[in-house]
Amino acid sequence: MGARSTWLTKGGHVLVQKPTVLIVEDEILIRYVMGEGLRDEGFDVIEASGADEALLVIASGPQVDIVLTDIRMPGSIDGLGLAAAVKDLHPSLPIIVLSSHLPSEPVCRADRFLPKPVLFLTLLDTINELIEPRWKTQKESGSAS
Repeated sequence: MGARSTWLTKGGHVLVQKPTVLIVEDEILIRYVMGEGLRDEGFDVIEASGADEALLVIASGPQVDIVLTDIRMPGSIDGLGLAAAVKDLHPSLPIIVLSSHLPSEPVCRADRFLPKPVLFLTLLDTINELIEPRWKTQKESGSAS
C-alpha cells in the first residue's frame, strides 16, 4: 500500500494517470470483488470474462500496466495461453496467474503464480511489486499516458 502512494500522489495531490489493471476472470463475482477492491485502492480496472476478450482489449489500445488472469476459462485459449500471447506482444507487461488448479507445467510466461483463494493484501502487494519499477520508469521518461 505504501508503494502505491509513491506513484499516485505527489505533494498531496492525486495524479490523473493511474496504473491500469486488466482482470481476466470468467467468474463474475470473483472478477467484481477483485475489481472493486483494486478501484478502492486507486487503480483503473478493465475487466474481461475470458482470454479472447482480454486480447482484444490489449490490441485496442488502452494502456494496461498489469494483467491478472485465471487459468481455466472458456474460449479459444486459457490463462496460460493468454500469458504466452501477451508476453509475445508485450514482453515487459507483468502477468499474475491466479488459480485454484496448479498447472501441470511451470507458468514460465507469467511473472507470478498466486493460488486461489488469495488474500487481497497479498494480491495488492504482488501487483505493487511488479508494476512499481515499470510505472516509475514510464513516469520519469514522460511516457506514461
